[in-house]
Amino acid sequence: MLIELPGGFVLPLEWVLIVFALLIILPVVTAILVLRSRGDKSPIEENMALIVPVDANGTIQLAQLVGRVKQMEDDLIITNPDWTDEEDNEYTGIVPKEKKVPFPFLDVEKHLKKLWIIFDKGTLEVASASEIVNGWPSRYDVPLADPRKIGKFLVGRGVIPSIANALTTPTGIVTVIGLILFGLFLGLITGHVSHF
Repeated sequence: MLIELPGGFVLPLEWVLIVFALLIILPVVTAILVLRSRGDKSPIEENMALIVPVDANGTIQLAQLVGRVKQMEDDLIITNPDWTDEEDNEYTGIVPKEKKVPFPFLDVEKHLKKLWIIFDKGTLEVASASEIVNGWPSRYDVPLADPRKIGKFLVGRGVIPSIANALTTPTGIVTVIGLILFGLFLGLITGHVSHF
């Protein structure tokens, strides 16, 4: 079966279908290769330290978050780029951490991180996450109503899938592009079949 294109060109239908199929497959394969070639941006497990300076009055100052914290059996070895000795060599602080617990959390890439809170009072001291959490005051004011009963009328029952939600992930983007190209392919086939 032959297809007459504008300008007097005549091509076999198989050639047109192969070119259109390649136009669909090429972006999908390229997107898959790009997604697979992305490397991890952060280590799988990392220890971090939040160094909180405390002045003589016990007032907390502006803290600094540092990485590259090495966890030994009884100590933490902290390397801060701002700490240098007289010869401009990087200074590392060794902080005892016996019976101290870090804050564990997951980053955006779902990698395990441990955040150690370190108070700098002239000497470095590790604060345990369990001491910080258990030291918070409990709630003394009674809520006026049960928020679960009020919220069920105001909030939907879950996430409603939409194109906007699909376009927030790389897989969703590839899927939407593939569906659009597949729809264009079906439109081309339908137009040519109805033409003959």
